[in-house]
Amino acid sequence: MVPKEGAIGWYDGLSIAANAPNPEGAHQFIDFMVSPEFYVKWDTDVGAPASANAKADAQLPEDAMNRKVLGDPEVVKRLQWMAPMTDEQRAKYQEIWDEAKTYFAQ
Repeated sequence: MVPKEGAIGWYDGLSIAANAPNPEGAHQFIDFMVSPEFYVKWDTDVGAPASANAKADAQLPEDAMNRKVLGDPEVVKRLQWMAPMTDEQRAKYQEIWDEAKTYFAQ
């Protein structure tokens, strides 16, 4: 369920390093991870990040969270997708975190 106020969404990605020793094996692994045969079981038994594979999503149970959330355009509109942080934002977050750690350590 995504509250009417919205929620944070983010993307996970699978990638292959330019100098990977076995890029073909890596491609096979990625294909397996997003295949309906694996993904549906993963999502149903454990819970999984949303899939970019529409065929896998379509095979999820009707009540699966990923299917209900990402299958409803009105719900997707309420998601605020995370974006990369700038160096300035990262420094500010670190400053706030350091301040909080110091406060609670006292």
